[in-house]
Amino acid sequence: MPDNFEDIIKRLRQCRQKINSSSGATGHLKTLEKIVFKAEKSLRRIHDPNSRSALANTVGAKRKLRFNNLKRFIEKNRQLEYDIKQGESGKSTEENIEAAENVSSFYSSTSSETLQNHNTSTENHAPKLVKAIKGAKTEFFMEGTAATNLLPEIKSSFKNAVAVNIIHRNEHKNALHIRNKWADKYGINVSNLTKSDYLHTLEHAKDKGMISENRADSLRKIIEREQQLRSDLTLTSESMGEQATDAIMKARDEAPLLSHETKIGAGMLDRASLGYNPPRITIYEAKGGNSRLGYRTIGGIMYQQGTTTYLNELVRLDSRFSEGLRRHVMASPAADPISRAIQNGTIEVHYELVEAKPNGRIYVTPFILDETILDLPKLDKIL
Repeated sequence: MPDNFEDIIKRLRQCRQKINSSSGATGHLKTLEKIVFKAEKSLRRIHDPNSRSALANTVGAKRKLRFNNLKRFIEKNRQLEYDIKQGESGKSTEENIEAAENVSSFYSSTSSETLQNHNTSTENHAPKLVKAIKGAKTEFFMEGTAATNLLPEIKSSFKNAVAVNIIHRNEHKNALHIRNKWADKYGINVSNLTKSDYLHTLEHAKDKGMISENRADSLRKIIEREQQLRSDLTLTSESMGEQATDAIMKARDEAPLLSHETKIGAGMLDRASLGYNPPRITIYEAKGGNSRLGYRTIGGIMYQQGTTTYLNELVRLDSRFSEGLRRHVMASPAADPISRAIQNGTIEVHYELVEAKPNGRIYVTPFILDETILDLPKLDKIL
């Protein structure tokens, strides 16, 4: 390959790195999107046709900024490099240089979910991972002014859940310490003491003469107690997160959307609600204790809880969501703001993380949804 083409490819790659760097386009676009978000928030408070038209134009401008410009430049950049490598560019060296310079001149980028997905799928062959984009975290106070409508029973129940969680946490910590101490004493790797492997590991240790039959049986009981305590801790942590989320929904005067608020299993939403002023759907990820966001593999890519694609998938799998929307629309009068917003497509969709920490403090963090790929059930599919 001629040196001038190698130079072009180098410059194209440098351009992509600049676009995707934190000091490049990411910061610029984030600033612009914050301004757009504030504009949206202000316009939604004004209930007249002109403000709605302005809102539609604002949202359209944001989408155009992100995709009609940034995505188009990045894709053109990659195509140029590919064509040059294949010898199919069909352009002169001067034209390729000019194209590379044009791409380089556009230096605003975003860490949006779509771009993360695009980058992971084209830059390398490692397992792909798309992380959630979070907004500012705020603390929710059970005794604060925002929670004046909470019943004493709700507050008392949450305090009891925190107390029980502390007991289970301490018991599990002690059991884990004893398990690890015994395993170390007999030269057993604790990483092999998982729920699926611990019996095989103990049998192997007995066969090797590392531990006696009686001691192995004692260690088995210690391991099973640790596992039971871990399960108890997980359940009480989940209960903390769910109770904290229920309290927030109550404090916000939101109505539960799901028919059965107890989570059934994988592929189910934790909590979802309908609220007024403005009309909105809020979907919650409820976390208690030290629980972290999980992942789900969709189309060969791992999406973190909080991403738009993850939300799309859960809403598709959990039929309670569509049933709840249909039930509300069918039961509401024609003038109901939520019902009208659902039908005309102006309903706001919020996705938030609620964390109930081991010390009882509660935090709420909004996830930043990528509106261009948000795909909730359409009305004609619901009714």
